[in-house]
Amino acid sequence: MTNPNAWDQSQRDDRRNHSYLQKPWQQLQDDAIPELTPVLAQVKSVLEESIERPAGIPYGKTAIFTAKVMCYPRQNDKRNRTNAMILHRHKVLLSLIYDVNRCVSDIELTKWAFLIRHEHESRGGSAFYEFVPYLYGPFSFSLNQEAGKLVEKGLLTCPSEKTWASASGSLSYRPDQLSQRGVNWVLDRFSDHSADDLMDYVYSRYPQYTVHSKRKKLAQKIAAEPAVYTAGYEGLSVDGFLYRLIDRGIRHLIDVRHNPIARRFGFHKSTLNRLCESLGIRYSHVPSLGIHSSQRQELDSQGDYDSLFAIYRSTTLKHETDSIRQVSEWITESPSVLVCMEADPCTCHRTHLAAAVAKETGLPVVDLGTEINDRIT
Repeated sequence: MTNPNAWDQSQRDDRRNHSYLQKPWQQLQDDAIPELTPVLAQVKSVLEESIERPAGIPYGKTAIFTAKVMCYPRQNDKRNRTNAMILHRHKVLLSLIYDVNRCVSDIELTKWAFLIRHEHESRGGSAFYEFVPYLYGPFSFSLNQEAGKLVEKGLLTCPSEKTWASASGSLSYRPDQLSQRGVNWVLDRFSDHSADDLMDYVYSRYPQYTVHSKRKKLAQKIAAEPAVYTAGYEGLSVDGFLYRLIDRGIRHLIDVRHNPIARRFGFHKSTLNRLCESLGIRYSHVPSLGIHSSQRQELDSQGDYDSLFAIYRSTTLKHETDSIRQVSEWITESPSVLVCMEADPCTCHRTHLAAAVAKETGLPVVDLGTEINDRIT
């Protein structure tokens, strides 16, 4: 876990560099660029459940982190704001499309990115895309969504359905040298492959990504052994999180967040439901077994969490017996996982809910967090 004292020093440094972070919420809203003002207001109202804190930072300090992320001083021009929103993985995509010097199909872009992730030493960078088994092998919902955002920013074009092209004759954004070598490697080796040849190569090397393929299946889905599984998605992309569930044989995601809102793409209730359905995972939301954000304020130590969970056990778990019984039935019917945000099960109510379900079902509790450890920051 991050040293709180070290984070406090970082916080003081940030305050010197970003004095507006110390302002009241209303003044933060006044200083935010106009299009972020309603977002900032929403963040304030559902702070603990809608904002992902960096691992190890106490919830009581999330407000400052949120302000730093969400607020840009008005004097920043549009280009500076665009620069700030171009991530390293975006630069890899832009370089792939620019350097190949032609229109690129979504299958090509996805498979090139996948091969960089899995076969080149750069792995695309520390926060590159992850992938799920989908209709034509590995696919990234996040990549597809972010490529669309790059079109909106005027950095890519979409000449026809499911194709991408560079938006200009020059490229202003390049990844670091190692990731650029990954771009050069994949284009040198695979840019002349047809889509079918490219898919044949990926399918043969990574058959686990063909379990949902319309083209051909070289592997079958597995089913997890009976247990009360739990997992937190903190620090993960939605593709990485869902792949790990599929890889473990989970068939039913039971969302036990009280308020299933998330700033990170894919974890808002409606989006998560849609993505799960497309991957053959059932989605259920049980808000009655969550903890309201108003109860999750100023949790700065494990003792604070222990006090909160003692209240949770004596109130919610005592009174929501019908909901616990329903969850227990689902878990005995098919391999299911109780999902909340926190990566650390010691700071999440799902651990105590799982204990109640285990008592009802007689099954062991297994937290998947020890396996879901390739965190994305």
